[in-house]
Amino acid sequence: MNLKALTIITLTATLPLFAHGNEAGSKAGFKRLQSNIENAKGNLDDYKKNLTIVEGNITESSKARSQADRQKSEIASLVKDNKTSLQKIEKQEKDLNDLIKDEQGKITAEDKELKQLEAMVAKIKENRQIRDANIQNYQSQIQQMQAEKQTWVQRDQALGGQQAKANQRAKELASTENEWKNKKKGYEAEISRWSKELDKQQKSLSQYETLAEKK
Repeated sequence: MNLKALTIITLTATLPLFAHGNEAGSKAGFKRLQSNIENAKGNLDDYKKNLTIVEGNITESSKARSQADRQKSEIASLVKDNKTSLQKIEKQEKDLNDLIKDEQGKITAEDKELKQLEAMVAKIKENRQIRDANIQNYQSQIQQMQAEKQTWVQRDQALGGQQAKANQRAKELASTENEWKNKKKGYEAEISRWSKELDKQQKSLSQYETLAEKK
């Protein structure tokens, strides 16, 4: 807004002019009246100028006020938008803080789980050492058993030879026994046959003797 300065107005005091005054006073009063007229004209022009300036200033003030009102509305809109953006940022910040809190909770839970897993791993490593010791013990026992096993293998081989001989001997004895059994059957058959033959001959002899006695 470009406001113009007003003109300062001055007016010389007017003294009353009396007809019955002296001549010097009349001339001085006349001059004052002329001066006042000139001053009045100057003041009139100045007031007209000032009026023009005031009217211009009013126009400029009105424009400035309208511009200020627009700026006020614009600023109010910007304030509203800024509050909306601020609320949005604050909500995003709250959401991010909630996410951070959630992640921190998960970290706490995972740290607890990690400690459990570490304890489990330590237990597994301890068990591994025990199992390695067991394996060494078992391997030592196997080495001892292999020496004992060799003795049993050799014994098995020896017994295998003895068993083969025993089987062969049993087979031979079984064959001999079968031969004797077969001979027994043959002898029994012959005994039965000759017993029958003896009975037959004895009966024939008895009949012959009976016939001889009758003659």
